[in-house]
Amino acid sequence: MPRLRVARDSTALITIDIQRDYFPGGRFPLWRPGRALASVRVALEAGREARLPIFHVRHESLMPGSRFLLPGTDGALLHPGLGIPADDSEPIVLKHEPDSFLETELEALLQAKGVEHVIWMGMMTWMCVDTTVRAATARGYQNILVEDACAAGWLLKGHLPVFPWTSHRAFVAALGARFATVVRARELVDALLADG
Repeated sequence: MPRLRVARDSTALITIDIQRDYFPGGRFPLWRPGRALASVRVALEAGREARLPIFHVRHESLMPGSRFLLPGTDGALLHPGLGIPADDSEPIVLKHEPDSFLETELEALLQAKGVEHVIWMGMMTWMCVDTTVRAATARGYQNILVEDACAAGWLLKGHLPVFPWTSHRAFVAALGARFATVVRARELVDALLADG
């Protein structure tokens, strides 16, 4: 397998919905979100060192009947473990739909930075991560998905509930088939810092 290469002059790193409700004590805790957050932190530190543009997407659900990520609640806040600088150097994009581009400023921010390649990490694998990576492909972006920096919850619709690890792996595999290069955090770090 060829070594991962990252075009640092045209690449951004984006986290999707790393929010408190997805962690223990939240309203919809995912499976092992702390492990995913640890990988996110490793990738973020490398991205900061490589001086990539970094953005964080935050979801607030306006859907009737929603039980988590509700506006004005602590659970809708980004997890403090992201270590977002206080100087606004890593903009936060608010969204209300699974697609991080839909009715948000994300694409304008990427265009302003000349971004053509995006590194994605986030929650949940089978909803907002999947939807956003596919939407990014439709907009012409080349995508890298950091699979161990993503987490999923139970997929409960219908009569066959799916265990989070199974759904995570299935959706990652589907994205890797056409929509993204799938890597692990350590591989990404090695690529980002290889020539740094």
